[in-house]
Amino acid sequence: VWYSQEARMYALVGFLSLASVCLLIEVSRRPSLRLWALYAVVTGLSLLSHYFAFLVLLAQLPLAPWLLGRRFKEWLGAAVVAGLIYLPWLPSQWHQLARAPGDYRAAFGLGEIAQQLLFTFSLGEGGPEPLAWAPWAFLGLAGVGLISLRRRPQTGGVLLCWLVLPVLIVYSLSRLTGLDLRAGGRIYYIVILGAFVLLVAR
Repeated sequence: VWYSQEARMYALVGFLSLASVCLLIEVSRRPSLRLWALYAVVTGLSLLSHYFAFLVLLAQLPLAPWLLGRRFKEWLGAAVVAGLIYLPWLPSQWHQLARAPGDYRAAFGLGEIAQQLLFTFSLGEGGPEPLAWAPWAFLGLAGVGLISLRRRPQTGGVLLCWLVLPVLIVYSLSRLTGLDLRAGGRIYYIVILGAFVLLVAR
């Protein structure tokens, strides 16, 4: 509900990130030129909608060889096409990053980010105090969902990597480069909301 009230790009990037991951899974099951083209276009559009969508693409990198086997090169080709779709926006993004101060230090830890995301995904921004227990119930449901996927390790692996890797990537890059990459910006992590919701729904 909180995300839907933002009349900006967040709902779009969340939808396109979800579609990108779903198309990757689908193309791993029944590859076709049409699905690869659709995956490349959807992923490229997600990159255009918000730069945090790159995290979803990076999270797919370790998954692609596992899911696709010999067809990994096809994924690389589709990822290059997605990058070419984003290319016209690159100078503006580069200019924005170049102006950012290089002495940023996150004033929070990875555990704090995880807890904030759990509460945001469960209750939204500033959820009601009487429901403070609810995020832990959602976490329990997500855990049960992950366990239920033990017989479908590919699906479980995709959801887990999609949920965890983007947070680790942006946090690590913020710490290593000193750039303010909004590691603690909960609203930007809508790109991984789909993974959390799908695990809870299992």
